[in-house]
Amino acid sequence: MDLSLPYGSEHVSVRVRKHCHILGRTSRASSHNAQDQIVRDAMEHPLQAPRLADAVRAGDRVAIVVSDYTRPTGADVYAPMILSQLMEAGVAAENIVIVIALGLHRPASDQEIASILGPQIPEQVRVENHNPDQGLVDLGGVQMNRAVAEASLVVLTGAVTFHPMAGYSGGYKSLVPGVASRQDILHNHLLYFQGDHANPRVGPAIVERNPVLEDIRRRGQALGRTVCLNVVMDEQHRVAFAAYGSVDSAWYACASFLRHSSIIDIPKRLPVVFASAGGFPCDFSFYQSMKTLTNSALACEPGGTLIVLSECRNGWELRDELIGMFSLPLKEIARQVKSDFRMDALAVYMAARVIKSRCVFLFSSLPADQVRRAGMEPVNSPTELERIIDMLPTCEIAVFPEATSFLPAWPGFS
Repeated sequence: MDLSLPYGSEHVSVRVRKHCHILGRTSRASSHNAQDQIVRDAMEHPLQAPRLADAVRAGDRVAIVVSDYTRPTGADVYAPMILSQLMEAGVAAENIVIVIALGLHRPASDQEIASILGPQIPEQVRVENHNPDQGLVDLGGVQMNRAVAEASLVVLTGAVTFHPMAGYSGGYKSLVPGVASRQDILHNHLLYFQGDHANPRVGPAIVERNPVLEDIRRRGQALGRTVCLNVVMDEQHRVAFAAYGSVDSAWYACASFLRHSSIIDIPKRLPVVFASAGGFPCDFSFYQSMKTLTNSALACEPGGTLIVLSECRNGWELRDELIGMFSLPLKEIARQVKSDFRMDALAVYMAARVIKSRCVFLFSSLPADQVRRAGMEPVNSPTELERIIDMLPTCEIAVFPEATSFLPAWPGFS
């Protein structure tokens, strides 16, 4: 079978001489023209909230929270619509601020902001990068971005996807970690652990009794005056579904859509999984590729082989000294991560859980010696990919073209 899988802004083509089980690529793609209508319909039929135009009045200060540059969210489609409705309702452009929900990511460049929001944003509308270390307001139990905390109304936006810790992205996650303080963000992510192990209630599509999600919602609800527009993106990074209304209602509608459209039932886990992150920006860096490892590992039996395509044009996004942690036992990595908790160290632990339980080949732009130090085998060309797959002692493999967009589930999986 000839395969063409996303890699950065391009595709990698390989010929596979084994039986391939294609995971994903269901029929949820939408046309460019349909995106506007999907969002417009959602905003005209709010869930448990007034229409946006009825939620504001002249003189109000409105903050719109949008996701950062590391994921496709369709903000260039819906941000102009939100602004138009606000200004038609009498809110002055000078009283509107768009806050890029960076969490602990670096500030977005002007070029990245233009890519996120598109060309239709009026000059009078202020756009700011969230800073987790300054410009914060204490809301009692959580510190948040001042522009968000002091707004008359906050419009949360973003795409709902499977998330390796919170179950699903979107909803209150735009606030925590999106525009929260460093301390609040680290406290939330530390809930990933239960002792020296990953908490079994933390993972993609897990909602009930998920401590990370519960903490996000508790801290997020400290901010009142919120409405939410969440979307689900298709494989071409277009809006396939949208819901607008109260934060919980909009988020739940999108999570339900995603669960029914993008959880793939498989009869069993296979010994070999060939997975792509889905291209840029999902494979922006190794750190950003965590969802690829965690999602695709669910389809790969323990002790099996995982072949991952992730360009990582922005490198590891890990401190250099952390690469050496991959050689440590998993419990020791957990101990060190918890003793000086930082996000990139947590990413090492999450990746190590997969790397130490499976043989991982990584096709990327990362230096080969560093890939080996991280416990993976580097792959440098499509020809080498084909040779590796041909040599594997199995007649069938699972192929996961959009590993960040779909979630495999076998009988008994929860």
